[in-house]
Amino acid sequence: MRTRGARKWRKDVEESFAAFLVPTIICTVIWIAVSGGGFFWPAFPMLFLGINLVKTVVQRESVIEREVLRLEEQAAKDAAPELPAGHGDPDQTREGR
Repeated sequence: MRTRGARKWRKDVEESFAAFLVPTIICTVIWIAVSGGGFFWPAFPMLFLGINLVKTVVQRESVIEREVLRLEEQAAKDAAPELPAGHGDPDQTREGR
């Protein structure tokens, strides 16, 4: 399950990297086309998107543990036998009599 958790973390890092890279490229191209080299305003979106990327990379163990817990809960739910109708609800049992 830790392997699946690590895969989830890697996927999150890839998504965060793409969310950083694409707007950075777009903003930089706009900056070059419009301002021709003035104040580098794309630094502001890069800063905020970079913080998200760093946070995702740093929180590796937290993401893995959360995914392992989710997988364990899902496995327990899938393994639990379904109760027949009327056996889990006292009201349904009384109605069936």
